[in-house]
Amino acid sequence: NASLVIAQVNPKMPWTRGDSLVDVYDLDILVPAEADLIERVIEEPPEITKKIAQLVAALVPDGSTIQLGLGIVPGYGRIPMAVAAHLKNKRDLGVHTELISDEIMELVEAGVITGKHKVVDRGKVIGSFCMGTRKLYDYIDDNPSFSFRPTDYVNDANVIGKHNNMITINMALEIDLTGQVCSDSMGYFFYSGIGDQVDFLRGSAMSKGGFSIIALPSTAQNGNVSRIVPHLSEGAGVATTRGDVNFIITEYGMD
Repeated sequence: NASLVIAQVNPKMPWTRGDSLVDVYDLDILVPAEADLIERVIEEPPEITKKIAQLVAALVPDGSTIQLGLGIVPGYGRIPMAVAAHLKNKRDLGVHTELISDEIMELVEAGVITGKHKVVDRGKVIGSFCMGTRKLYDYIDDNPSFSFRPTDYVNDANVIGKHNNMITINMALEIDLTGQVCSDSMGYFFYSGIGDQVDFLRGSAMSKGGFSIIALPSTAQNGNVSRIVPHLSEGAGVATTRGDVNFIITEYGMD
């Protein structure tokens, strides 16, 4: 829609399959700029994160389609991504998610992710973008198993809901006793954007056999502050309403 469109052309970028091409005639200026891609450093998650991830993974049935949310809990890392390490004994999972990561690549390599039971985009790993190591970028390069689509498709609750057994896995920073979820702020301090959480929770609610999971450590500040509270902190925003939540998991179990 812009009056002037400039594209940086980097030969080190992977070529992605799917709806991810821009017609050269829609560009006004091409700027060659060969540069190394930003890589995500993968760190060993804390023991509490591993415990939460194990509890989440136990709910994921064979043949389901999963979404792993983007959220990071300070000090505990990307809890949804940590779940992937505990899915290696599952069979024929599908993926419909925003972020393609090394964890997803490893499950594809292990034969866990096949997409054979997906109702939509069968056999394809669907995502909007990717962040990881150089190995991941090389792996997805012209790989027909991966299909990159715009977020108005990937995050469309109606598309998400067409999958059978759609399991969405996201995080929270704070949850009150009625089930209201805050995932983007700490009081008045904005920590992140809302992202895709609400889209996927509502999509999973429309899925036959689908459900949503919100995962979080039970405490913050070295155990001195509870993340499960009678009411959200002053200034905290409700990213997900109590009516959209199915399961909440901490290191102590599931509700």
